Amino acid sequence: MRRMRSAIAAAVGMLLTATALVAPAAPAVAATASGTITVAPGQLITAKFKDTQLDKKRVVLLESSADGLTGWTDVTEAKMTAKGAVTFSTIATNSSYYRATAKAFNYTSKKKKVTAAAVSTPAKQVAITWQEEFSGSTLDEAKWRQRTEVGYQAKGRHCAAPIAANTTVGNGSATLKVTEVKNGTAKNEIIKLAKEFQAKEAGSAYTKALAKVNKEKAALAKAEAKPSKTKAQKKSRDKAIKDAKKKVKSAETALSKLTPGCPNGVFENGMITAGSHTISAGTVVARVKFPIGQGAHAGVWLQDNKTRQEIDIIESYGHGRGITNIVHRLKSGKLVKDPAQDSKGYVAAKTVKSTKWWSQWHTVAVTFNSSKITFYLDGVKTKELAGMTGNYSLMVSLLSSDWETYRVKKPDARPGSGLKKSAVKKRSLPSVSVDWIRMWEK
Repeated sequence: MRRMRSAIAAAVGMLLTATALVAPAAPAVAATASGTITVAPGQLITAKFKDTQLDKKRVVLLESSADGLTGWTDVTEAKMTAKGAVTFSTIATNSSYYRATAKAFNYTSKKKKVTAAAVSTPAKQVAITWQEEFSGSTLDEAKWRQRTEVGYQAKGRHCAAPIAANTTVGNGSATLKVTEVKNGTAKNEIIKLAKEFQAKEAGSAYTKALAKVNKEKAALAKAEAKPSKTKAQKKSRDKAIKDAKKKVKSAETALSKLTPGCPNGVFENGMITAGSHTISAGTVVARVKFPIGQGAHAGVWLQDNKTRQEIDIIESYGHGRGITNIVHRLKSGKLVKDPAQDSKGYVAAKTVKSTKWWSQWHTVAVTFNSSKITFYLDGVKTKELAGMTGNYSLMVSLLSSDWETYRVKKPDARPGSGLKKSAVKKRSLPSVSVDWIRMWEK
């Protein structure tokens, strides 16, 4: 009996094995076409598709919606790469929902015409947490404060100061401008004050230079007191006076270089801060039209009120000078500039060579946290630096520093700008316009 059971089991096993060998395989489950969309504030919107026909000729549509469910409208379209990636010309600057749809696509496979069905990504949105649209006729005092308290005391700007009248709002944007002080009495008073500040900043160098002037003047007085009764005495006296006057002039020139006053003029600027609102990490995006003229620098920037650290989202110095992305970070108790070399702070030199660029609106952005700070211009990354912590207030300014105001009348070309001095023209006093500023906080 036991032998019979074993024989039956063996026969059944062989039958099952034979059945398995001839049985058809289970059909493979087809992969489902899908896609993802990346919507990062201040950056170009991108998408990526898979498990569908990927072709450089396939068109992808970018759509937007207020709620992500209904009312989808066409924004733009672009063609994907052979790997299914697509970059749109649209920068993420609002709270709209976006989705990308790879349109239905006809192609040939194994000599047969095939149609890949349209496939859409899920909708994605990044909500704004703070914004200023400058939609009124005056500056919103609930958000902004005129930063005029610095006056003519700021280091390197003793001949220029922010005033409230130089920031105006209208036609959907804020405008900050530079004006020149023409009133003789007011101008002379500022120049006098500038010399006092310059003397203090020069410190011991000024003290030594002043002592040198007094010493040479004393020597001149001594020379003038020499006898001149005889022809020889007169000749000796004249020579001593001539030599002493030369030394006095040289000493006075050295002193005047330390306290030049305002040889290029006295100016008034614009500077505002949204100091009541701070951001410690996230993204700030602004739409700006920069001044083409030189002699001042326009900036949209962030400053920590406690440490005074700065993230200069952008600073522009006019056509021929260019634009910069820099930070001022605290190191060993002192603020240091990063990049340390001025030349390394400039970005997009080829882009800003054209005078046309300066007549257009541009989107500038920074995304930052304690690890990394990344700058963008018109959706494209321009620079990346190490991060830093802080609670930052927003600033908008157009400031004319004493070391650059000569360029109002004598503009030049910065080495590395790709321009010759002859290509840079003298312009009217600078002004900068800001259409809007928005924040996405993390």
